[in-house]
Amino acid sequence: MVWHSVHTAKIPVWGYLMELWLKDRIEEIFKNNPLSSMMDIRISALDVGEVTLTMPIASEIHTNVYGFVHGGSLFTLVDSVMGIAGLTTGNLVVTSDINIRFITNSKKGMLTASGRIIHKGKDHIITEAEIRDKRERLLVKAQGSYFIRGQITAADSAQQNEVTA
Repeated sequence: MVWHSVHTAKIPVWGYLMELWLKDRIEEIFKNNPLSSMMDIRISALDVGEVTLTMPIASEIHTNVYGFVHGGSLFTLVDSVMGIAGLTTGNLVVTSDINIRFITNSKKGMLTASGRIIHKGKDHIITEAEIRDKRERLLVKAQGSYFIRGQITAADSAQQNEVTA
């Protein structure tokens, strides 16, 4: 892989270059998502086709009546990480379907979700994801399909990139 200077305004990833404006735009789109903000989901790594998110387990937000992370919270985290992986292609995407396997659960600590693209077609992007807890135990495995609904632009306003499901 060839590393380019900071002045090229591109990030070297997998032999591809992600333009910094695209990285900034994805972070802006994600930051303005009220559900992700409420759930305290954060981007910790963002590369072409690969994303890592973190989410602290907060009992007042993320857990079920038994004190374990609610399945809906885990589903939201995998949908977010796979959807953002789709955005790294420069395409606006919306969820088509997700298959999720709940393997085990956790009650406290930080969760880490990693997602990546496994296929990009003309109209769909296929992704996979997993969630691990602070002890690196595998909690969730998932696969998702996302419709491509347009291109991300460098526009200042998130409203200019609204997607109709």
